[in-house]
This record gives sequence, structure tokens and C-alpha cells, in this order.
Amino acid sequence: MNLFNENITSGFYWDMLTKARFSDPLYLERYGYKVYSQNDEDGIIAEIFKRIGTTNKRFIEFGVQDGIESNTHYLLFKEWSGLWIDGDPGVVRSAENKFRPVIDNGQLSIINAFINRDNINSLFEINGLSGEVDLLSIDIDGNDYHVWEAISVISPRVVIIEYNAKFPPDCEWVMAYNEYHTWDNSDKHSASLKSLELLGRELGYQLTGTNINGTNAFFVRCSLASDLFATPSTADNLYNPYRSIRFVSGHPAKVCLKSNAEGMKGLFAYQPEDVVYIAQLGFHPPDYNEDGTTSVQWMSSKNAKIFIRLSKQDLRGIRFRLITGIKTDLLIDLAPFSEKKVHIEQSMFKPFDIVYELPTSLVYNVNDVIEMSLLVDKLWSPDQVLGNKDMRTLGVGIQEITLE
Repeated sequence: MNLFNENITSGFYWDMLTKARFSDPLYLERYGYKVYSQNDEDGIIAEIFKRIGTTNKRFIEFGVQDGIESNTHYLLFKEWSGLWIDGDPGVVRSAENKFRPVIDNGQLSIINAFINRDNINSLFEINGLSGEVDLLSIDIDGNDYHVWEAISVISPRVVIIEYNAKFPPDCEWVMAYNEYHTWDNSDKHSASLKSLELLGRELGYQLTGTNINGTNAFFVRCSLASDLFATPSTADNLYNPYRSIRFVSGHPAKVCLKSNAEGMKGLFAYQPEDVVYIAQLGFHPPDYNEDGTTSVQWMSSKNAKIFIRLSKQDLRGIRFRLITGIKTDLLIDLAPFSEKKVHIEQSMFKPFDIVYELPTSLVYNVNDVIEMSLLVDKLWSPDQVLGNKDMRTLGVGIQEITLE
């Protein structure tokens, strides 16, 4: 081994210790795999509940970002339900878009809130959560220890919490509490595994393992753990150092595939007051306002499709609020019923409305989904029009859709 060309993760001892654990079925490392988790957490979660069973299949996860790579995304496919919390309004809006089907069917709730030890219990109460839940996942890159210590409204059977693997398992260290802390990508975050082990014991939880990357620790309520997991249940026995291992599971995920209605598998879902629509095939990701709401989504090719879920009776038409940077011709086609050709004289990013009158031959019900195609004759980039170095290929941008 050429030491000058290798990354040594904390020390050779930890690598040898981890390899030895793979021969013992009570240790959790051998069961890890990734479906939607960031690392191998999906497999470890599955193994823990295989041993202790489930009750209500309820989860809570905070610090979830847009939810695509999260510890509880895959549980939605196993008919779990729960709550996500994140403090960034932009990523919460993105999560609401990407997980619209499971939000609509009642499996998932998402709230935007910056969590601290003083508001965590009230956030649960406001959202009707109390008592036992099967799983709690904590990853807020800072005050994790203090927030877990403060939780009293819910009683999770399993807790996943991020630990700071910078510190070896014989070291007690906890980041000083700071209500306004945000992670700066330094080693100032969370707590050492030893400190979390001791806190878990105070709260009635047994440390049962850590994942191979050295990022998350898994705790099970002591009354459930029994002899089902490796002992001694200490940081010294179960620690993994930080390892920059990259887990890959199939092609990259863009949206939650669970409960997607037929024909509604596009990348971006929106829910204005009176319409739900999904735009796909030829659209850029949406631009966002400062409050996290969607401002506009641009066609990136001459052809694009929109799936619209009808949400009212006696529907007469669909109003599109559009924006473009050049004069162009637009064809709106609701196959096989009719098409509407529009010459757009407005330009330079002035919003304008087009009303598409639905054909009387169209028979529909509330919650039916209709497919519309858009076709523009010209593509352009903001750099061409404004010289602002934005080289995106654009056609027409959708700012709003309403039903009339």
C-alpha cells in the first residue's frame, strides 16, 4: 500500500474492527444498502424493524432538504406515513413539488420551520403528533444533541441521529447550543458518538450500531432491544469513522415514484389554489421566488407537455399566464380534441394570458387528468436577448395556470 496515495480514515484500527463485525450477524453494517437514503441507511433501517417489528409505521424526519435522499423516502413504498420538517423554504417547496402524489394521498406532510430545542415539541403538537412513533430521524447539522434531549411530546421506538465522527469513541464532546446555528461545512456540528451514547441511555435508548460511512447512529428503545443487537452497546464497540464511500442505487431520482397517477410522472408538480398540474418533457427546473414559491418554469425545447388535474365542475377553459423573451408562435394542442394557435407579439418578459377554451365534446370528472402539448417555433437564450451570460435554451415560460 502506498500511503501517500491513500485516504486513511482516522486510523487502520477502525477499518480492521469494522471488517471483523461483518462475520457477526448481530452487527448492523452487513445489512446496509441504499435505495433513497444518502448512504446505507435504508438497509439498516429495514434490518432494525425486521428484528423489533413495527407498530403504527409512523415516521418523523427533520433536516430532510428536498426529501429525495432521505432516511424515510423509501418507507413510503412500504406504506409508512409521517412528517418532514426543514428550515429552508426553497427546498420545502421543492419537496412539495416532488412528493405531491404522497402528500395528496395523505401519507406525507411537510412543514417549513427552523428547529430548535424550544420549539420542537410545539411543532409536533401543532401538527397533531404525540405519543409513540416508530421512527425519528434527526439531521440538522448542529443542535442535534440538544433537540433530541428536549423532545418530550413523542416517544419514538427507533432514533437515527447524526454524530460527529471526527471524535474517537472514547471522547465526550457536544457542540455548544446556538439557537441560530447553521452548518459552515466545518467539524463544528452535532456531538461525538460517546456523548450521544450517554444521552441515549439517559433517555431510555440503546445504541445498536452506526453506518459504514460514520455519519448516523441508530438507537432502539431499551425495552425493545433485548439481545437482538451487538453488545456491548457502547461507542467503543460500535463506532465507525467518517468514510467518503459513495453509494449508488440505479439512475438518479427526480421525484417520488410512489402513488404517481398514470401519465403524471413528470419532474415538476405545482399546486396553485385551484389546479394541480405537472409539467414535463422539455421543461427546465422552475425558478423560485425568495419565499420559495414558484415564479416560472421554462420550456427548454420546442416541444413540451403538461398534465393538468381537473379540480372543478362546469369547467369552461384553462388560463395560461405565460412569459417569453421574443415574439413567437405557440401551438396548444389538447389531442385528440382541438388545438389553438397563438401568435405572441409581447416580448421581453412581459406576462400575458391565453385562455384555452375546452371543447364541448370533452367529457370529464373532477380529478381527471388531461394532457396538453405546447409547441413553439423559436428557441432563444437570455444571453442572446439580454447579454447576461445565461445560456439556457428557452421557449415560453409558464408563470401560472388556472381553471375557469
